Amino acid sequence: MSEGWPRFLVSEITLSVKRGRAPIYTDDPSEMSVLNQKCVRGGEVEWTNARLTDSQSKLPPETSIVAIGDILVNSTGKGTLGRTGFVRDVPRPTTVDSHVAVVRPDDTTVVPAFLAHWFRSMEDELVASATGTTQQTELPVAAISSLRVPVPPHDEQRRIVATLDEALGGIGELKRNRQAKIEAFDDVKASMLTELLQPNPGTAVSERWPTAPLGDLVDVLDSKRVPITKKDRKPGPIPYYGATGVLDWVEGYIFDEPLVLVGEDGAKWESGEGTAFQIGGKSWVNNHAHAIRPKRDLLLDDWLVYILVGMDLTPWTSGLTVPKLNQGNLRQIPIPLPPLDEQRRIVATLDEAALAADSGKAAATEELELADAMASSLMTDLLTAA
Repeated sequence: MSEGWPRFLVSEITLSVKRGRAPIYTDDPSEMSVLNQKCVRGGEVEWTNARLTDSQSKLPPETSIVAIGDILVNSTGKGTLGRTGFVRDVPRPTTVDSHVAVVRPDDTTVVPAFLAHWFRSMEDELVASATGTTQQTELPVAAISSLRVPVPPHDEQRRIVATLDEALGGIGELKRNRQAKIEAFDDVKASMLTELLQPNPGTAVSERWPTAPLGDLVDVLDSKRVPITKKDRKPGPIPYYGATGVLDWVEGYIFDEPLVLVGEDGAKWESGEGTAFQIGGKSWVNNHAHAIRPKRDLLLDDWLVYILVGMDLTPWTSGLTVPKLNQGNLRQIPIPLPPLDEQRRIVATLDEAALAADSGKAAATEELELADAMASSLMTDLLTAA
């Protein structure tokens, strides 16, 4: 499609390519907005994540004051670097922080929307152009400026923009619908336990079944945990667990049985956050996850995990800077105790519903990935040299 089009450096078809400055955050609503990396994704600018900066103390340069037609490029950070966004409107005076570059097209040479689509099609190449370590990757302005862009005549640029805007608009609507389905399936899973435990509005769990402190229902095996620093780990076939799951694979093991792990620190404890999970077989557990063995004549492993994941455990955490669910508080968490047969019935119902929700979520996720592939293929066909 682009065979025969002249190719120009980004620096030759733009007025400027500049990074923003570190902001001085403020709550003053009369101040200038500042866009960060969270605001730049999917070829668009999301204004809801914008903050405010004290522009009187530190006036941003004109090249980083956002204008309609600019293209924003995330320039630091694994997972965010390379994302681009086209500025279609500017609802209030706005700048960008030091992690975002502003590309300002020269509209006498290139249609801004055409260049924005081209940048979006090049996000993988932008990531590949990054420098630095895994912990701190950077996309230098020079790397952005030295990219070569196939530039057709203005009429052809406008035709391509119209085609892409129409097609990507439809794909974008499909993606929004599928994302909403994924979130709905997550909501279903989060609400299932509550509905089963509280079928009648206002009925407390404790009114249906007796409760007991978790410490009376399990053996806490925290004293057996052994953390291994990364440099001291020997690669092997055994899962090495932390607060949120498998962190590594190592030689040796300290447990060889089914257990329930609960995040001690470095976890999230709100309802539905996966705070607790089951493990089995040979394993190594570090000191960021409590290791507990349910007393199975009273309590099913699956029941305990559903209960802990369904509860909001934040009231039992302590610490402001580094929240932690310490062992003393863990032992005090009240666990509802229906008869084992009732536990099995509810667990079976939850498993079946969770399987259906996971299946629906997987299908919606696959459709979302197909939509991304369609968008990428279309942009490549229209914007990349043949």
